[in-house]
Amino acid sequence: MGVLYTNNASTTLAAGLNDSATSTTVASSSGFPTISGSNYFYATLELADGSAHEIVKVTAVSGTTWTIVRGQDNTSARAFSSSDKVELRINSALLTDVVNDALASTFTRQAFTGDGSDTTFTLSRTPNSENDLFVFIEGVFQPHSTYSLSGTTLTFSEAPANSREITVYHVSAAVSGDSLSLNTFSGNGSTTAFTMSVDPVHENNTMVFIEGVYQEKSTYATSGTTLTFDTAPANGTSIDVTTHTQSLINVPVDASVTLAKMAANSVDSDQYVDGSIDTAHYADNSITGAELADNIVIAGTLGVTGAVTADAGVSIDNITIDGTEIDLSSGDLTIDVAGDIILDADGADIIFADGGTTFLEIDKDGNNARIKNPISDGDIKIQGNDGGSIITALSLDISAGGDATFNGNVGIGNVTFDTLGSGYSGVQINGYAYNIGHSGGDHYITNNAYHNSGWKYGQTSTAQKIQLASGAIQMKLAPSGSADAAVGWTNYSKLSGTGNDVYLDIFADSGSNRGNGYLRFLTDGASDEQDIAQILFSQDTGDGAARKGAMAFQVSDNGAPATAMSIANNKGVSFASYINPASINLDDNSQLKIGSGNDLLLYHDGSDSYIKDAGTGNLLISASDIYLGDASSNWRLRMHGSGRFDFRQTNAEIYFTNGITGASSANSDMRYNTSTGQMYYQTSSRRYKKDITDLEIDTTKIYEIDAVSFTDKTTEDRCFGLIAEEVDKVIPELVNKRVIEGLGDDPVPDTISYSMLSVLLLKELQSTKIKLDDALERIQTLEDA
Repeated sequence: MGVLYTNNASTTLAAGLNDSATSTTVASSSGFPTISGSNYFYATLELADGSAHEIVKVTAVSGTTWTIVRGQDNTSARAFSSSDKVELRINSALLTDVVNDALASTFTRQAFTGDGSDTTFTLSRTPNSENDLFVFIEGVFQPHSTYSLSGTTLTFSEAPANSREITVYHVSAAVSGDSLSLNTFSGNGSTTAFTMSVDPVHENNTMVFIEGVYQEKSTYATSGTTLTFDTAPANGTSIDVTTHTQSLINVPVDASVTLAKMAANSVDSDQYVDGSIDTAHYADNSITGAELADNIVIAGTLGVTGAVTADAGVSIDNITIDGTEIDLSSGDLTIDVAGDIILDADGADIIFADGGTTFLEIDKDGNNARIKNPISDGDIKIQGNDGGSIITALSLDISAGGDATFNGNVGIGNVTFDTLGSGYSGVQINGYAYNIGHSGGDHYITNNAYHNSGWKYGQTSTAQKIQLASGAIQMKLAPSGSADAAVGWTNYSKLSGTGNDVYLDIFADSGSNRGNGYLRFLTDGASDEQDIAQILFSQDTGDGAARKGAMAFQVSDNGAPATAMSIANNKGVSFASYINPASINLDDNSQLKIGSGNDLLLYHDGSDSYIKDAGTGNLLISASDIYLGDASSNWRLRMHGSGRFDFRQTNAEIYFTNGITGASSANSDMRYNTSTGQMYYQTSSRRYKKDITDLEIDTTKIYEIDAVSFTDKTTEDRCFGLIAEEVDKVIPELVNKRVIEGLGDDPVPDTISYSMLSVLLLKELQSTKIKLDDALERIQTLEDA
């Protein structure tokens, strides 16, 4: 295994890295070492702000994916973000491994086993001479006279005996002088660890003898200056440890090197001692440009009193300037570097000037970076090349308090601010898909519509618009149109109010045709947006110019909604089946007609009340007990199911002791009191009310109410609606209770006031409008800023 290194290798992380990952992805592996086999290199990871770093060992590189070992060289693994720096730097671990690799190749060891006949053994490297070898057989040092060396072949005078261990040490650089360190210790039979005076760096740099017997490397280990034996040396034994520090290598004996021992032209500038050649040893005029190398290196200070002319440029590692200026008499000055240009101003200011006039300052304000144009009322403009034309993308008008003007759209993700035609400004989200804007005093929210000299389709589809103007909220629709074509808004609904009155308008652009409007209730039962119930508003007769209205209440009975009750323009009310009201109030001489041929009439002529069979059949009243009464008694007539009749007085109201069964309409003006059994007409006039306050019910609870579908146990019809017991837990004010026979003496949930639910919905809609107005006001404030 060997450590690799290159110069100036740097990149960034391509993705974030947690503190336990063992691989990472970088932006580029270019410039870093190419790893093969068991080689590796060290890389330094550093946060973008330089506040923390970690050294990792890179053991494999595949494209831009590196396999790493975390927390090297006394650093700790930590998390990093994408774009943090990755560099190959000189560090302690790198230098230590370089030294170890060098030592390992300087002092090598090979082991062989004798077979009793073979006298020759092949070494892995070629020594300079047999003097560079230390040879041991079974730990006994072998004199040089017992073997010879030829290239990599070591030949013994006699073949080593069978199974004898042969150890050969090769020292590629001789050690002399005080570079050989000797430590002597005494064994006591228990101590295994001994401290040497120097760190051998590698155990191959040590030779250990106990009582003069060489100890194999497998019997001990070194760590720093500590030598540890596998087995404690016996008591009283002498231990010698020789360490080769190699501080003095191949130093000849004084005055022993002659010219005859030196190769021709072998002495160059590397062999000169500083200051050893003086001018007396130069021939006059012997040094010319021809004798000078292409590059002259001066370790000290070059003092030049005249001008220095360097037409081909000057190569300088670092520039230190005693003065305060770099002046160029003419032309432009180009600073061209292979890496980054770093401006480090300890005064915290970087100043740009033209002819002595400062026009831009970049300075450090605390932890903030500040850009400033110090010229009074001088603007700041950001420009770019748009297809060959220089345009101003952003202009900051300093004289106007810093107003920012963008040449085009302002993008925030999928949001753009734009001036869309004369007098209209808006915010577009995801292109034309969503648009919020204003024109004059009106505000708009649109889908698939944008404003550019009028409303236009964003793409080929339908369009919708919510408009807040003149104290009203309008919702407008447009049929499908082509992209960029003019939008013709047709139908709409409007919520408005004046004083104590609130209006919810539905408009149909029917022209000369009969117009219809629907207030529908949909569910996602058998299919998405399935019609369950609706109120139909229409022009009763005639064409679009006729002002004659009609209404129909339609419900679904396992099919498309069908009319259950209709109101004609002559105020006539028709029921498709039966009614189940608590009270029906009709004016005098107004008739309640029942039957396809209006066979049964119920009315009051101002003096008397009538139940009249206007058809050809009989008038049948069928019940277990039938009661009739007047205003002066509880009841006047009682007809028993057994045929018995009882008569006495009763109050004016009609009472249903055991309640009323059958279908009912949640929007009917007739009401039935489940507690008293009384039918009555629900009034809304102020004259019938007192203690009027703002709504005292939390309308947001309506979102907790679940709508359900169910089968009516009486009719077996499939219906939808609410469950009284569930609504009672959320908004008990909507639930009517009464005592039910067999369920105890306390009233239990029975029916729901569906009409009151619409009041809560209205209040919630008003609350939503307030929030929307506030949001639009905030938008207006941001746009005006």
